[in-house]
Amino acid sequence: MTPRHSQPFPGWASTLIPFLDNGIGNGPWLPVPNTSAPGYNYFRDSARTFDRDQLIIRIDQSVGKKTFLYGRYGFNDAILLNPSLLPNITVSQLNRAQSVSIHSSTAFKPNLLFEFTFGWSRFHQAEPVSTEGKNDITNKILKIRGLATNPSAWGPPGWDVTGFSFFGGGYGQPRRWKPNDFEFRPGVNWTRGKHTMAFGAEVTRFLDTFEEAIGPNGSFSFDGRFTGYPLGDFLIGKPSGSFFSPEPFDPQQRYSQLGFYFQDDWKVTPRLTLNLGMRYEWTGVPYSSNRTMSNIYLGPNNAAPQIVVSDGSQGVTFEGVKHPLLTIAPYVKATSVGLPDSLVFNDNKDFGPRVGFAYLVPGMRDTVVRGGYGIFYQRDTENKFVDMALNPPFVSIRTFSFDQTNFRDFDWFDPTAFTTISGVGLFANDPYAKNGRIQAYNRSVEHIVRSTLFAAAYVGNPSRHLSNLEAPNQARPGPGSITSRRRWPDSGLVYYQNYNGSANYNSLQLKTQRNFAKGFMMLLGYTWSKTIDDTGGTFVGEGGRGFVFQDSFNRHMDRGLASQDVRHRFVASYVYELPAGKGRRFLNQDGVVDAVLGGWSMNGVTTFQAGNPILITQACPRANTDVGGMRPDVVGNPKLDTGRPSGELVSQFFNTAAFASYCP
Repeated sequence: MTPRHSQPFPGWASTLIPFLDNGIGNGPWLPVPNTSAPGYNYFRDSARTFDRDQLIIRIDQSVGKKTFLYGRYGFNDAILLNPSLLPNITVSQLNRAQSVSIHSSTAFKPNLLFEFTFGWSRFHQAEPVSTEGKNDITNKILKIRGLATNPSAWGPPGWDVTGFSFFGGGYGQPRRWKPNDFEFRPGVNWTRGKHTMAFGAEVTRFLDTFEEAIGPNGSFSFDGRFTGYPLGDFLIGKPSGSFFSPEPFDPQQRYSQLGFYFQDDWKVTPRLTLNLGMRYEWTGVPYSSNRTMSNIYLGPNNAAPQIVVSDGSQGVTFEGVKHPLLTIAPYVKATSVGLPDSLVFNDNKDFGPRVGFAYLVPGMRDTVVRGGYGIFYQRDTENKFVDMALNPPFVSIRTFSFDQTNFRDFDWFDPTAFTTISGVGLFANDPYAKNGRIQAYNRSVEHIVRSTLFAAAYVGNPSRHLSNLEAPNQARPGPGSITSRRRWPDSGLVYYQNYNGSANYNSLQLKTQRNFAKGFMMLLGYTWSKTIDDTGGTFVGEGGRGFVFQDSFNRHMDRGLASQDVRHRFVASYVYELPAGKGRRFLNQDGVVDAVLGGWSMNGVTTFQAGNPILITQACPRANTDVGGMRPDVVGNPKLDTGRPSGELVSQFFNTAAFASYCP
C-alpha cells in the first residue's frame, strides 16, 4: 500500500526484493527486533578487541677510532577485531610492520666526514571479513549473478534506507596493502677554509601492492522516490540508486625517487654568511609491473576519450584466478597514441636552487638581517595513480540512479547487465604530469635588547602545478537529460587529474623571545597570513571547494580562500620558576621547607587563532549536472553579532539565512 493514498502500489509483486522470497530475513544475516527502546528496535552487545606486539633491537658499534656503526630492527604486530551491527559478520584489521636501518659514519679527516644510511620498511595490512570463503550470501542465497567473483569477497550487499541504520556489507572487500621501500643515502660533509660543504644523494625504491575489490557485493540505496516512504521502496524492491564494482584489482606499482644535492655555507666576512645550494629531484611515475592500469587519452583536439592500456596488457590475476579483460568499452595500446608504457610521462626538470644570507648590520651589533629563497618539489600521492587500476578493461565502477522511466531495465538477479560505458566512471591522469612546485622566500630583521630577541619577518610561498580533479565530460547546466548535455554523450563521467592548480601564501610573522633567566622564559609569536588557492583535493571532503570543480569549464569560480587559511594566530609559551626554596628570593631554607616548596615551576602554551573558511554546499544539483557540491546563492550578510550570548554563538556562529538554496 502506498503511504500517501493507502492504495496498492502498482507492480509491487513483480519487483519484491529477492531476499524476502528466499528466507534470508529469517536466517542469521538479518536478525529480528530485540528491543522496544525508543528510537531503535535492535541492539547488539559485542566486544571490540585490539592486540599488539612490538619489538625493537638496536646495536651500536665503534670500528677503530674513525668509524661508528649502528643497526636497528623494528617489528610491530597489531590485530583489531571489529564486530559489525549484524551478527556473524566481523571485520578484522591485521597490521604487521617491519623496518631495518643501518648507518655508518667515518671521519677520514677532522674536516671530512662520510656517512651512509640504508633503510628498509615493509608494511602489510589486511582487512578480512568473517564471511570470506565461507558464506557466499550474494550469489548462493540471494541468487544475484555477476557479483562477488572471488571467495575472499563473499558477503552481503549493502542496504542504505534513508532514516534507518545502514546494514549489510561495506566497501573494499577484500583489502590488502603490501608496500616495500628501500632507501640509500650516501653523504659527505667537508669543511675547507671559509666553506662548509655538504653533498650527497638519496635513492629510494618503492614496491607497492594493493589488492582490493571496491564493491564486490554491490550496494543499494532507497530514498522513497517511488512510494513516498524509503522503507516502502525497500519493501517493494525499488532502489533509488545502486553501486557495483565486483572486479578485483592489483596494480603492483613500482617506481623510484632520486635526489642529488650540494650546499655550501660560506663565511664571506665576519658580518656576512651566504648559504648556496642546488638540489635535483627525479620521481618516476608509478607504473604497473603486471600492466593492469589504464589511462584516458583525450587527444589533441578534445576527441572522444580513449581508454589506453600498456602494450602487452592482460587481465588481472587475483588469488590464482585470471580475470579476462572487460568488453564494455574499446581500448587502444599506449604506443598507438604516443604514450609510454607507464601511461604518464616522467617530469625530468625538477631543479631546486636555494640561497640564503645572514648579515650583521654595521654599527648595530645586535641587529641581523636574514633572507632566503628556494624552490622545492612535492610528488603527488600514490593514490592518484592507483585510481588508474579502477578503469576498464580491468575494473568497472558502475553507479546508477533510478526513476520510473528506467527502473524497468534493471534486473535484480543480474544487475551488472544494466551497464553501458555511459554508466561507468573513468579515472584519468594528465599524461604530462608535473610535481608540485613551491617557491619559498622570506626576509627578516632580528634585534636583541637586554637578552630579549625581537624579530619581524615576511614569508611567502607561491605554489604551482598542484593537483586538481576536473570532470571534462561534465554535463553543461540546463534542462533535459544529463547524457545529452555531455561533450561526449557516449562516455560516462571522467575524473581527470591534472596539475595546473595554484596557491599563494603570504604572511607577516612577529616574534619575541626571552631565554631562561631569573626563573623566567617566554616565547611570543603572532602571524597574520592569507592563503588563496584553486585546488580542492582529490577525495571527497578534501580541500576548500569540494570533490571536483563546481564547473570544470570555469575554474576561476573556485579560486578563493583556502580551507587552511588562518588570518590571525597568536601563540605564547612560558616557564615561570616559583621563587621559593633554597637559594631563592622567598623561604631561602634547606631541609623540609626546600623539599616541599622548592623546585616548583609553572609552564604552559596559550594559543588564540582565527577560524578557517567554511564550504557551504546545497544538497540538490541545481545546475542539473552530474557533479555535486553546488554552492547556494548569497542573499544576505553571513556575519552575525559576536556580542550575542555564548550559547547562541555556539549553536549558530554564522547567519544561515544568508544562503538561499534553490532546489527544483
